[in-house]
Amino acid sequence: MADNEHKEIIMLGDLNTNFQDKHSYQQLHVLTSQYQLKQLIDAVTRPISGKTTDLIFTSKEDNIIKSGVLDIGMSDHLPIFISRKINSRISIKQGLHTTISYRRKKDFIASDFDNDLVEEIPLSLYEIFDDPNDLLDCWYSHFMKILDRHAPLIKCRVRNNKLPGWFNSESIEDYYKNLLTDNVHNPRQLWKILKDILPTNDTVSQITLNINGKEISDPIEVGDLFNEYFSSIANNFDISLLNNPINTHLPIATNHIKFTIPLITIDDILNLAAELDQNKSTGLDGIPAYFIKSSIHSIAPIILRICNMSIENGVFPNMWKKARLIPIYKAETRTERNNYRPISILPILSKLLERHVANSYVKFLTENDILSSCQHGFRAHHSCESTLILICEHLLDNIEQGLINGIALIDLSKAFDLVDHRLLLQKLEQYGITPIALKWFKSYLNDRYQVVQIASSLSNPALIKSGVPQGSILGPILFLIFINDLPSYVGSSKPFLFADDSTLISSGSDLHELSVSLKSDMTSVSRWTNHNKMSLNPGKTKIMKIYSQSKFPDLSPITIEVNNNNVKKITSAILLGVTLDQHLKWDRQINTIYNIINSRLYLLKRIRSYLTFQSHIQLYYALIYPHLLYCSTVWGNANNDLITCLLKLQKRAARLILEQSTEVPSIVLFRKLNWIPIFNLIKMRKILLVFNTLKTSWPPDLRKLFVFVRDSHPIPTRRLLQT
Repeated sequence: MADNEHKEIIMLGDLNTNFQDKHSYQQLHVLTSQYQLKQLIDAVTRPISGKTTDLIFTSKEDNIIKSGVLDIGMSDHLPIFISRKINSRISIKQGLHTTISYRRKKDFIASDFDNDLVEEIPLSLYEIFDDPNDLLDCWYSHFMKILDRHAPLIKCRVRNNKLPGWFNSESIEDYYKNLLTDNVHNPRQLWKILKDILPTNDTVSQITLNINGKEISDPIEVGDLFNEYFSSIANNFDISLLNNPINTHLPIATNHIKFTIPLITIDDILNLAAELDQNKSTGLDGIPAYFIKSSIHSIAPIILRICNMSIENGVFPNMWKKARLIPIYKAETRTERNNYRPISILPILSKLLERHVANSYVKFLTENDILSSCQHGFRAHHSCESTLILICEHLLDNIEQGLINGIALIDLSKAFDLVDHRLLLQKLEQYGITPIALKWFKSYLNDRYQVVQIASSLSNPALIKSGVPQGSILGPILFLIFINDLPSYVGSSKPFLFADDSTLISSGSDLHELSVSLKSDMTSVSRWTNHNKMSLNPGKTKIMKIYSQSKFPDLSPITIEVNNNNVKKITSAILLGVTLDQHLKWDRQINTIYNIINSRLYLLKRIRSYLTFQSHIQLYYALIYPHLLYCSTVWGNANNDLITCLLKLQKRAARLILEQSTEVPSIVLFRKLNWIPIFNLIKMRKILLVFNTLKTSWPPDLRKLFVFVRDSHPIPTRRLLQT
């Protein structure tokens, strides 16, 4: 009843189930997890037996201040206690308001806007300019004047008042039903609505920082403090400067291979603009994607001139190098700056030029096979799934040969932020960039500024001295170039890279052989970080043995020391979102999927009164279905009992959406919803994997895993004997 009415649940007592014994606790855990109940007691409550049988469950852990066991010998059970906040819900303060800005589209007529752009900004006006910065500044000034006339910038104060009396529960449900239905294909807006329906203590109206014991909440001051922190991340690492040329291990000779940025065409501009997402946030230039797309045929000639002048002169426009940062809370203490990550928003027009350069450069890299085959990040037809498949196949091959695997999970601290521009430009030159193109990339990287937005206030600008531009299109590609020579430093180990996530796999017939190999290559990776002014994080870099338990029942731990630090030893690891354990079993991975889907089902159950049938279906595909699919070709060979647990969740989801009891067979429900059961879903994903690998440009190493029947001859044939 309390769950159906979305009320807080606190359940406690002697439940005759030992929390410390996972086997006996499993049934109770499955039951309580359906209602998102968290168990709070982990100490022994019955000293005689050494068991924890007196338990406290709550559905609102954030409301609990303290819980525990009292050492008072009143009986053979120790008393348990819980302390709860008196009023944990953040109430909406009367009179609190925020200021928002938007372009009024009520009277906007696209054709009139286009006509004014053509008539008032003649192309002949711009023939006098030979610098892309001057040309862009002049055009921008004219464009904004016309835009302000057709779609004025409106600022308004939004007040958070109480809901009016007539806005009852029934009208609220109707309101949210319509809202969810209208936005079910817009994930960002969808999550905003869901957070509105289910408000939590995570909702705050402003950010307060604690600096040296002093609390600061003024938006501009807070923004300046964030900007100081975000722009000086490289200064926080003790990395010696390089005065000598870099010692880069290039995979190919680039003397005869040269890349220059081709000029852009009108068709390129129109096609790239058509791909722009109208929902993208607006940059500091204040030009929304909507007005770029609606006027692109009118402004394309001048944008073409700006872009080509930029390419020919090797100058990236300064206006397009200014970023707006929004701090997003991650976890732990809200008053600490390091618990926030920045979301960087760049001018949308800059994406047209960036995309053109990126497309051309990626084509060059692909045609000349410059990128390491070990790298799977930010590359077409490569994915987390392809990386994990290759990793698992390599591990299994070693196990079948009777070897012990050692896997090192390398953590590079703030890798994207620490990229040294001088080193990156040297690598670009060594990989075949022509002087004029190199000048353009240097201009693209240098003299970048950022401001931090808190509420409606902007901080003072700060210069970015290192790193690849966050929120950009070229940034990830430039990072791949920077890290491309890392695999060439590695000796006997097999490296796997997904952007900055680096994994080394060594093997040996015994622990000594394994330790020597793994330590040698981890030392080589450390040498690469020193050569490239990166920082190897000893606290987050980990090692794990993966082996056959039947062949090696009692293996001692291995100890690896890098930079005078012992690398942490683990028995399971989350790699690219999938949990691997030391015996390549999938219990933990499927348990993780189970818990995520279980919590999403609980969410759907709570908001079902706000959902239409169609929005219910869409939310299933948005919130649950992706977790059933993600890397299912990797963990899909798990024990049938484990997969059956996920099938049960699918059945629960179907009954929830169709409002059916357990008396109706699940096969009937699946047919009504046109759903594929998880077992068949995994088979389908494997078939698609084989098809895509053999028929498209998927990683060559992945293609090697498949052998056509016609190429397989278990019995020697006459033809084979003759060859």
